[in-house]
Amino acid sequence: MSTDGENGKKSYFPFDLSAFGRIKLAPGVTGKISYTTVCTVVGTTAVAGILVLAGEPNLGFTLGVLAIGTAWLSNWQISSIAQKNPAAAILDGAEFVKWSEIQQAAKDPKIIEGEAVPTANTSPPLSISSGGN
Repeated sequence: MSTDGENGKKSYFPFDLSAFGRIKLAPGVTGKISYTTVCTVVGTTAVAGILVLAGEPNLGFTLGVLAIGTAWLSNWQISSIAQKNPAAAILDGAEFVKWSEIQQAAKDPKIIEGEAVPTANTSPPLSISSGGN
């Protein structure tokens, strides 16, 4: 038994587990894919270990290779997305929308701050009012 670093509680593991609670991944696409990858690899590896202990080493080895392949493919996809669109890779939700607005405003300021054209009490275009003919 060892002592957990922050809490001072007794732990059955020979290492400090409190660091895992402080792990934070990026909020964008990369963070979401990273969480999915970690869960998939851990789950598949656990099932592979159970199969090896149950007397099915071939199936366990196959699942282990599948876990490694999934992690490699996922990391390759993350890096591909991050290289093509770094803002979408690290920003999430409103942050990404605000960044897109700033980027559009830098290209053409009239896009965001344009004048609104009033449409109330106006007749529709002739093609709509005549049924499209």
